[in-house]
Amino acid sequence: MIPSSTVTSKAATQTHIRYLFIALLFAVSCFSYADRVALSIAGTVMAKDITLDAVRLDYLFSGFSWAYVLGQLPSGWALRICFAAPRRLARYSP
Repeated sequence: MIPSSTVTSKAATQTHIRYLFIALLFAVSCFSYADRVALSIAGTVMAKDITLDAVRLDYLFSGFSWAYVLGQLPSGWALRICFAAPRRLARYSP
């Protein structure tokens, strides 16, 4: 049986950094998604303003998509660690 003083001391030092981490990942994902949506809506007008042809506009669209994909990969990895083993996530956080 674990002494009650040990249990209370662990509970007192336990932080909720993982919830902050999840909230930050969610916020970054939302901003990235909003950028992609805004670019898809304003893409044709923007292409006329800065004289982009269809190929260069497609490069611009794919650049945002690849940045979104590359941002999602570490997010998924971190969330898997966060829910599977919070102590492993604590090793990587400051």
